[in-house]
Amino acid sequence: MRLFENLLLSELFALVLVFARMGSALMVLPLFGEQSIPTRARLLFAVAVTMTITPFLTPSLPTLPPTVSGLAILLIGEILIGILLALLVRILFTALEVAGSAIVFQMGLSSATIFNPMISEQTSAIASLLGLIALVIMMQTDMHHVLLRGIVDSYGLFLPGQGIVMGDASESIVRAVSQAFRVGIQMTGPFFVVMMMINVALGLLARLMPQLQVFFLAQPVQIIVGFILLLATLTSIMYLFVDTIGGAIQGLLTPGVP
Repeated sequence: MRLFENLLLSELFALVLVFARMGSALMVLPLFGEQSIPTRARLLFAVAVTMTITPFLTPSLPTLPPTVSGLAILLIGEILIGILLALLVRILFTALEVAGSAIVFQMGLSSATIFNPMISEQTSAIASLLGLIALVIMMQTDMHHVLLRGIVDSYGLFLPGQGIVMGDASESIVRAVSQAFRVGIQMTGPFFVVMMMINVALGLLARLMPQLQVFFLAQPVQIIVGFILLLATLTSIMYLFVDTIGGAIQGLLTPGVP
């Protein structure tokens, strides 16, 4: 009877330990942790995933600490690791915000904002559109499997009970910010080039025809050309983002990999 109780307690400890990391990550991860998804649904999904992967992770898990304080420290460490991993992915998704903000700035629509369900804040309409399209494409291309796989693979990098190496965590955050900014600028490259050409053309037109009100002509031209360019490059923008995000997730889980 005592052996059965110890075995049951060990299995329960393994479930709680895995849930601490997986549950905290799923509360923050893009797609899984959106505010539009009810908290109860996210918790139930986290429990289901935890029960599925725990048997495969049990050999790498530590034994039950003999003290309550040791158990609390262990669980807090796992929660922090889960939040860190999800935060890194969330930072990568700010590339869409960078791209959307740059696009609306070039189009002269910086004041046009809309509610973004991904971050529950007012953002530019283009950024909200890119974010919603990215979520749909992620589901279509099984990118959500990559996110879950990344959390599972993190047990090979961040072993339970060993805590977080602050140097590696800081390096990963810096790399995520750098990657997000770089991808965001890459996605808006065509807009910078085309809008610069339009501004140069309008400047020359203003010099050649001083009586023409170029200011009133520039705004609709920038908006029309901007939307046409967005329709023409939307597929390439989304392909670049989805293609980059998978490799970036794997790279961020490996300190020292550029």
